[in-house]
Amino acid sequence: MEELDVYSGKLNYKDICFDFVYDKQELRLIPPRDKKREVSNWKKKELFPGVYTMGDPLTIDSPYLEGIISETDQKVIFITRQGAFIGSYNSVLLIEVVAVILFSTEKKLISKIVFTGPEINVIHSVGNAFTLIYDEEQSQKRNNFNTNS
Repeated sequence: MEELDVYSGKLNYKDICFDFVYDKQELRLIPPRDKKREVSNWKKKELFPGVYTMGDPLTIDSPYLEGIISETDQKVIFITRQGAFIGSYNSVLLIEVVAVILFSTEKKLISKIVFTGPEINVIHSVGNAFTLIYDEEQSQKRNNFNTNS
């Protein structure tokens, strides 16, 4: 499966369906046209009726965000730093992403995670890597053999 340099799609955050663009550096959440004012108001604090000032900085309140990539129709999970500040440009939200999990199938459960990157090789040499594979069918045969003995 070829990995893309830029992902775009849709995800829900605070009950709003955002379009997203992820370029392997930051996640940009683009609100729908009819929700732009609502999202912009998240950054404001009302002093008096009709009088606003900048409010407290926005922070990410979720440890991850789930979305669907438009190009591949894959489920994606963006791991965020909960409590980190959310940047913004007009009504577009800019979120720091710590890691990304791409689902390659329709299955909802994670049965395998692969980590790749030159940084990992420095921490743990590829020559010292290990694999553990659990073969359920072989295990059942072994259990049946032991009970029949």
